[in-house]
Amino acid sequence: MKKVLIIAYHFPPINDSGTFRTLGYVKYLREFGWNPSVLTCKDSMSFLKDEHLLEEIPPEVKIERAPHIFFPWGIRAITNRIPDGYIGWLPFAYFKALNMMKEEDYNIIYSTSPTPTTHLISYLLKKKTGKPWITDFRDEWTQNPFFKYSSFYKNINQWLEKKVLQHADAVISVSEGITEGLQTLINNDENKFHTITNGYNASDFINYNPKDTYGDKFKITYTGGFSGGYPSGLNYPYHFFKIIGKLLKENKIDNNDLRIVKVGYKEELDPEIPKENICYVGCVPHNEVFRHVENTTILLLVVQTERGKGAYTGKIFEYINSKKPILALVPQDGVAADLIRKTNTGIIVDPNNIEGIKKAILYFYNQWKNNTLKIKPNWEIIKQYERKNLTKKLAQIFDELVR
Repeated sequence: MKKVLIIAYHFPPINDSGTFRTLGYVKYLREFGWNPSVLTCKDSMSFLKDEHLLEEIPPEVKIERAPHIFFPWGIRAITNRIPDGYIGWLPFAYFKALNMMKEEDYNIIYSTSPTPTTHLISYLLKKKTGKPWITDFRDEWTQNPFFKYSSFYKNINQWLEKKVLQHADAVISVSEGITEGLQTLINNDENKFHTITNGYNASDFINYNPKDTYGDKFKITYTGGFSGGYPSGLNYPYHFFKIIGKLLKENKIDNNDLRIVKVGYKEELDPEIPKENICYVGCVPHNEVFRHVENTTILLLVVQTERGKGAYTGKIFEYINSKKPILALVPQDGVAADLIRKTNTGIIVDPNNIEGIKKAILYFYNQWKNNTLKIKPNWEIIKQYERKNLTKKLAQIFDELVR
């Protein structure tokens, strides 16, 4: 069986959206002829932990963990930008990876970001060993609209990013929009670039039992964070919550009917919404998230227009498999909207379309009141986004590089 060395900072027990892409690959790669080993961080203090995620790693997968230095604030102001706050992991991870490569003959190196430090580690490994290297972008690096660089730091990071793109044997991203953006940075063969979206794990839904959407409360559930709360979080749906508050005041939604369920970090919502209408669940293990999803009436999805047409968000793939209607506040011409349309799993409204948001909320609410709220998902399309099927695509790219 061929072997791949995976360099990934986000990996169990870290409970972060970036963890699940790599974890899914690790679970299924052996079924497609590839034996993965993982080099990840040791004792990270930066992310929530979910020890249950460790149970999902196949026992035959070799896991090595390298420590890293967290620099003092004065130094961190510089290192956080070149390329990120995890550059202190680079020397330890690099030498740990070299030792792993001396012990075993890996056919391929695979790195995934964020954090971009993983790509610099793998770039050095590629230069040292000559092994084929695949780089995976779960998010943009210098092209991320929410991450602002000074011209000085942007020039340095663009130089680093181009080095990575030029020397990687294959480049993967999670959406066509990100892939196209990366292609503009270098003049290279388009065949080098690939898109493999995020997806959902079928195993997460084994005990999933979605309750009837006609429960005694009209529940709107959002899982994850808004990258800051009211009023200016990067992904905070300002107009949505303003409209909810207004509909309650106008008695177009009965105050006794509504519950907004927020699963994840506590972030302040619009103060006009009564506190009794909000349920903050807090951060929970990943498998517990589905208990709240199965009890909701509808799911809220948000991709701000500033984020661009190429952004899905990882949660969308679990949402479309949830059998729950989705209120998707996303760019109308973006990939997230296209996925909701293709799978027939919800209503799409631009996050700045005030009248459209109001109509969508009232549509769902009135359908719930009348016991007529239903969706008819396109399961053939949804199945394409199961992690096992996506892992097969990754293995095919591996195979092309080591024929």
